[in-house]
Amino acid sequence: MSLLPLKLIATPCLLGLALTALVQSVHAQSTPLTPRQSDEHFARALNLREDGDLEQSIDELEKLLAADSTLDRARLELAVSHFRSLNFDQARALATEVLDRPTTPESVKVTIRQFLTEVDKESRPHVFTPFVNVGVMHDSNVNAGPSRDVIDINGIKFNLNGKDVKTSDTGYITMAGVAHRYLFPNKVSFGKSNLTMLWQSQASYYRTTYDTARTYDLDVISLSTGPALLASNKWRLVMPYQFSDIYLGGSHLATFNGINPTWIANAGGWEFSVDAQWQKRNYIQSDNNGRDSIFTSVGGALGRNFLGQKLTANVAAHAFEERATTKRFANRGEEYVATVTTRPWSGGEIMLRGSHREARYQGEEIMYGFARRDEENRYTLSVGHTFSTGPMEKWTVALVGSSVHNSSNISIYDYRRKQISANLSRSF
Repeated sequence: MSLLPLKLIATPCLLGLALTALVQSVHAQSTPLTPRQSDEHFARALNLREDGDLEQSIDELEKLLAADSTLDRARLELAVSHFRSLNFDQARALATEVLDRPTTPESVKVTIRQFLTEVDKESRPHVFTPFVNVGVMHDSNVNAGPSRDVIDINGIKFNLNGKDVKTSDTGYITMAGVAHRYLFPNKVSFGKSNLTMLWQSQASYYRTTYDTARTYDLDVISLSTGPALLASNKWRLVMPYQFSDIYLGGSHLATFNGINPTWIANAGGWEFSVDAQWQKRNYIQSDNNGRDSIFTSVGGALGRNFLGQKLTANVAAHAFEERATTKRFANRGEEYVATVTTRPWSGGEIMLRGSHREARYQGEEIMYGFARRDEENRYTLSVGHTFSTGPMEKWTVALVGSSVHNSSNISIYDYRRKQISANLSRSF
């Protein structure tokens, strides 16, 4: 979960044209630095910000302005850096200074006014962000059933009922919710850093409705809330409590609730994270007796932006354990995930993710006489575009395809599943 709202992350693009328009007028003035020297300092400051080091970027831009106070492009980028650090008063003052200057071109002032509107909006103590998502999908294996209608149990062949073999169907996706962010008025000193304190909450409703396989319709009501600390984007800590209420085929299936603290740090262009999860899983239906469990996991991730944030790569690894009341449902294992995201055109994003998960169960399976061992390989490809103008402004369309192969030493759990969906979403 990203600590910064999307608009805060994307705002540097808002001033891009304004900064370009100011370059020639700045170079035409008499300055203590040569144009080449100012360009080098300016590029270094932006590279530091792209690498996630906002404090050093701010320091570099302030030094540049101390050497040449006429560099309004540096002043505007300094405003953006303060904005992304949630230092809204400094961002507003710097942008207003350039806006009020008589020599600032009118086209630049229009962009600065848009920026100041975002500053005013994000600096409010309470920010509510509604969001919606609708889509249609095809699922090749709604019930995650085995691909074969004949299975082997200790050398004996058994024919499966039709409802147990994989079933394909078309489904419809609906999701809506609202996120809330509370910004505490005072910062907290921690060493040499001033920490920004937030409280983040979210409530959402998700539903998948199938054409014919209605017993697999899925409804999930989710709530999360918890504090977050931000140290000028050098590191951040989020500690949400999460609750999910799950219904399958219209029947109450389970409730999941727990905590998921995550610490994320930025250094030298790399992003590191360490996270843990503790979750209590309570199953409601009688045919799930014995599945109640405590799920725990711990792991970390490493990521980096390349090519001016046009390419992002991330790898993650986690170890998990599920302690169930019935031993045959208890398991432990590992999961590894690799993700590559590219932004090849304005507003476009392509994401490819692959994951490998191994689960080793503790108790013997009924009729088999030995414990279950599963290996799951999952691949996901998504292509999306967010419109910046016109009637679809701020809407995102995406095509998503996924393939799952779960390989098990017990054939009833061996299955393949493919899904493809088209989605339309927006945050308001």
